[in-house]
Amino acid sequence: MNDFFSCFNSQRLTLLCAPDGGGGGTPPAQPPATPPPATPPPENTPPADEAGEEWKGWWAGQLSKETRDKHKDRLLGLKGKQLGEVFDEYFSNSDKLKEAVVFPGKDAKPEEVAAFLKRMDIPASAEGYELDAKLVPEGTDEQRGQAAAEIAAVIHRNGLTKKQGQAIFAEYAKMLGDIGRNIEAQRKEQANTFEARLLRETGGEKAAAETREYFKRALVALGDKALVEKLEKTGMLYDTSLVRAFADIWKAGNQEPPLPGGTGGSEEKKAGALPMGEEFNKRYGERRK
Repeated sequence: MNDFFSCFNSQRLTLLCAPDGGGGGTPPAQPPATPPPATPPPENTPPADEAGEEWKGWWAGQLSKETRDKHKDRLLGLKGKQLGEVFDEYFSNSDKLKEAVVFPGKDAKPEEVAAFLKRMDIPASAEGYELDAKLVPEGTDEQRGQAAAEIAAVIHRNGLTKKQGQAIFAEYAKMLGDIGRNIEAQRKEQANTFEARLLRETGGEKAAAETREYFKRALVALGDKALVEKLEKTGMLYDTSLVRAFADIWKAGNQEPPLPGGTGGSEEKKAGALPMGEEFNKRYGERRK
């Protein structure tokens, strides 16, 4: 009996301890293998048959139909370019847009307008142009400062940048200087040729000397020193036409009774009326009856 149980136990241990695939028993059942998950199609990639022939064979065919339809003309204009080139242009343009200046709209806030002006280097006031009044070629300091302020106001109204305003003012000052120099050159030329021109136009030395004398008497009679200085500065003091006209007026007025209020003169209806006389009327026409 003991031999029987010993043999039984020995056989049972042999069955339990037998290796898989051994001939001593049936191996345990294995679970079925799980198939790998299916790979989903890339997002926004349309089926191959959704894209027309014009999209096949290049990167635009991978875009969604909505994107292709929305930007069709632009996309077709990029056909033949590598995708890398397109991205390079996109990022380059994106950087440029960050630096772009946007004009404020009609509903822009004051701070937006101020920021725009600052970005454009447009001063908020005429004084902000800081024009150098010393560039003005003539005048006192006050007159030069006033001229600079007037030009700054014009520049500001036209919305120029500070750099543009200063450049224009410099050109304006240079132009004034050129005009002044031209006037001075003409004045000197008039003065240097005055005697010769007057002699030629009056027909002789005696007539020229008489014309000069009557012209000087006319200026003395006017008694306006500022007018004489202006005539001198502009060169008109040496304009033979003006000199002869003044001389003729003086002669005409002194060949008959003097001006109103003078000895032997008649009462004039208008204060400051010009003298009557055949010579005056001959030169200047019928001025009054």
